[in-house]
Amino acid sequence: MPPTVLPLASLLTTLALLWTAPAAHGAEPQKEGWQVWHSPHFVVHFPPGLTRTARRVITAAERVYPRLQQDFEVPPGPPIPIILTPEALFNGEAEPLKERITLDPGLTVSSVVGTERFVAHELAHVLTFRALSTGAPLSRLNALTGLPTWFLEGLAQFEAEAWTPALDRMLRLASLEGRLLSTSERQHFRVLGMHAGAAGYNEGFSLCRHLFVNPEGSQRRQLMRLLKEGRGSFEQALQRCFGKSWPALESQWRQTLTTHYQQQVVGRDGTVPGAVTLVESQEGAFNVQAVPSPDGRRLAYMTSAPQRRCLYLRGQVLGLLSLMVADRDGKHPLPLPEAEGLVSQFAWAPDGDRLATVQLSRDGGSSPSFDIFLYDLPHGARTRLTRGERVEAIGWHPTHDELLYVANTDGRNTLHAIHRRTLKRRLLQAAPGDTQWREIQVSPDGKRLAMVSFQPGESGRLALLQLSRGQVQFVRGRRDDARTPRWLPDGRQLIYSSERSGFSDLYLRDVASGKDRALTHSYAGVEAPAISADAKMVYFTTFAARGSHLARVPLATLRDRLPGTRAAASGRPRTSPAGQLEDEAEEASWGSPLADIRPYRATLTHDLMVPRVSNDERGYQVGLTNYYSDILRRHEVGVDVGYGLQSGRFGYSASYQNRMGATPWELRLQDVPQLAIAPELGGSGRPVLEHLYLQRDTGVSLRFQQRLGGGRSLQWGGQLGTLGSLTRPTAGSPLPEAPLHTLSATWQEENVPGNPVEGLLPRRGHRLALNGSLSDPSFGSGYRFQRWLFQGERYFGLPGGPRQNLVWQWNLGLQSGEAPQPFLLGGANTAGPLAALRGHSVGIQSGQRLAVSSLAWNAQLANHLDVSLGAFYLDRLSLSVFSELGSAWREEARPLGLGSSGLELRGEGVVMGRQPFSLRLGGAYRWGQADWPAFYLTF
Repeated sequence: MPPTVLPLASLLTTLALLWTAPAAHGAEPQKEGWQVWHSPHFVVHFPPGLTRTARRVITAAERVYPRLQQDFEVPPGPPIPIILTPEALFNGEAEPLKERITLDPGLTVSSVVGTERFVAHELAHVLTFRALSTGAPLSRLNALTGLPTWFLEGLAQFEAEAWTPALDRMLRLASLEGRLLSTSERQHFRVLGMHAGAAGYNEGFSLCRHLFVNPEGSQRRQLMRLLKEGRGSFEQALQRCFGKSWPALESQWRQTLTTHYQQQVVGRDGTVPGAVTLVESQEGAFNVQAVPSPDGRRLAYMTSAPQRRCLYLRGQVLGLLSLMVADRDGKHPLPLPEAEGLVSQFAWAPDGDRLATVQLSRDGGSSPSFDIFLYDLPHGARTRLTRGERVEAIGWHPTHDELLYVANTDGRNTLHAIHRRTLKRRLLQAAPGDTQWREIQVSPDGKRLAMVSFQPGESGRLALLQLSRGQVQFVRGRRDDARTPRWLPDGRQLIYSSERSGFSDLYLRDVASGKDRALTHSYAGVEAPAISADAKMVYFTTFAARGSHLARVPLATLRDRLPGTRAAASGRPRTSPAGQLEDEAEEASWGSPLADIRPYRATLTHDLMVPRVSNDERGYQVGLTNYYSDILRRHEVGVDVGYGLQSGRFGYSASYQNRMGATPWELRLQDVPQLAIAPELGGSGRPVLEHLYLQRDTGVSLRFQQRLGGGRSLQWGGQLGTLGSLTRPTAGSPLPEAPLHTLSATWQEENVPGNPVEGLLPRRGHRLALNGSLSDPSFGSGYRFQRWLFQGERYFGLPGGPRQNLVWQWNLGLQSGEAPQPFLLGGANTAGPLAALRGHSVGIQSGQRLAVSSLAWNAQLANHLDVSLGAFYLDRLSLSVFSELGSAWREEARPLGLGSSGLELRGEGVVMGRQPFSLRLGGAYRWGQADWPAFYLTF
């Protein structure tokens, strides 16, 4: 069969097909049910079941738009797309290319964020993009490149949100403990982990409040005009705007904070007098919600250690934690199995032997859900009680074998009861309108339900639901700003936390009279109370600048120290029915709420065009790279065309990605020069540079991907192509020109708790990948071979915390037939056909068989180094001590094992404030050889 040739004309044909592909798949979005809601200034895209959320979002967006448009002095532009998707878990973003906003629907109904603040924050980003834009998207990106992230985020918060006591607490503790970020840390806060991330947002907000004290906003507008002009750096614009250098402005801000917070804490306790710390924060971990079991034998609490998969947002710990079960004093904690880094809340069963948890779940390719799991601690059994729900609160009934829970469906809350054995479920109550119910607990007599009730984005108030009559009782008047109400065993009093005074403290409320007594007077923050079964002890969470601790104190100590009561609020208790669901038909000023909803139809629009310069076999190659996508990013097209100035030859690549269904796929067409290695490298003894040559890779490929659940995925596809040489290597021979048609599949599994942003090393878990590929003349290929490669990593924890571990890695490969490239062994990097064996030359061995194994001890030497070297910011430094053994050999030969042992120093950070980089400097002794260690340096 003659070689496959794909001339430039085929690129034009393929582009035409790719351009029309979204139209050809126009029915797909309708099958998914995605809809579009138009208003004068926005276009909201949402999947099935989020119509009410979309209404709330688009109404809030139109409400805040006029004020923000005036503040940023931007003219009216095209409608701004907003995407509501559960895949944006605990997140929101605004990107400058299409000015699209993406929101997690769950955060739109939280008290910490809420709809209007959430929308306004991201909208402030978009209007910042517009205020700085001078035209093309690339210029818009260039304008943003020189701006520190703290300023962009702080400005969005300053424009969209109010300063809260929780934010004050974060900054107060950081200021008093000397833990404010340095200038360079604040510049790179997004890549420095959870605490620096939260501090970066918070300090950015505070700095903007300090800078823009003018209520008319003239300073803010002047600075934005200077930044748009682009004359000088950000710091130079600050100098011209405020008449002071940036170091002077920052120093003034720090001094103002110190003075303010030293005065603010006068007369307040640093810790709760008489309290005993049970679980202290290690490595800045958050430990929250210590709850003793009803029988008093155990203590359960949630912690961010060691995986750091939670979010520290506006002083609240949100997201995913691990659940620990310890003895009554917090000693000897053990993680709940199958729940590490997945738990959002928990509740003890009345017998003290079972725990109910709410955990993140993903069933196959479905959207994330928060479902209830029941753990039988004595028997180690786990039962799933719900599937595909978003559970917001759970609490056990003290006299029935039922668990009560609040489910959130499109922003609407419903209270259910589910029997733990039969799984029979019944609806108890529905919250009216957008009212949210959280942190529920049934009274000891089983008649009333205490909870926090709030509207999205507002602080909560204490509420009581009469379970038999379906009535909600709460105190009319100002908000309690209440959290975590917990019944005392007598059923007449509640302990809860509140920030009503500007500090988070515990309060005791008499239910009958509605009178309050303050129990704590701490500036560090006291939250999440829990009561022992005998009512003698109060457990709570208290904070530091980095992390939080768990403690307990006798209730009598709290009562005796701060005597006195007061009314919780003016007015008498109000009782209101909560049975009927309200369907708000609010008419917005821009028209009927439902009139402009239409089915979504994907349309490709231009994102970005980037010029590039590269090389082909004759010299320079100049070209353009273009990107196109639809608003939902379900269809993406990338086109790259280059022209060789000396060769006179075009090179090109084009790709189309379709993410419409549960099986995303990608079509790619290319005719490009690429670097290749001559097959003789492993046996020649010559340097690898002498075996490099330019190869012409021409072909078309189709790939599919399927998410299987449980961290598993499957990719499969095929390729039709031709390999040919454009240059010859100094040593060895290039591959002969021939068609290369292959079928391939890769199965992957990843189960590794941890967060690399924090620099925490995995202490358990594994990664596995099995790849197989086939080429045969029966489908037109010039090669006949089968190739298998099995790779894996296994992690082991060591005493000393999450800053050190053991890692076992392996590569096992098998080829049959005549593959174009044998396995290559040697060198410090693993890429393409190369398997690493440090200390040995790149490609020192080659063959159809491969076996490599390594064992490494890794330890973090320093975290948050805060070292800047020009555009490079060095954050972490770690040490690896390793031993490796491997061989690559031909089918007819015996394997010759090679080994090495050595040390490797690793530095990690970012370039230009955004792009991660890793630098490795190492030395390795080759087993059986008495020469000096071989040193290497890699990026």
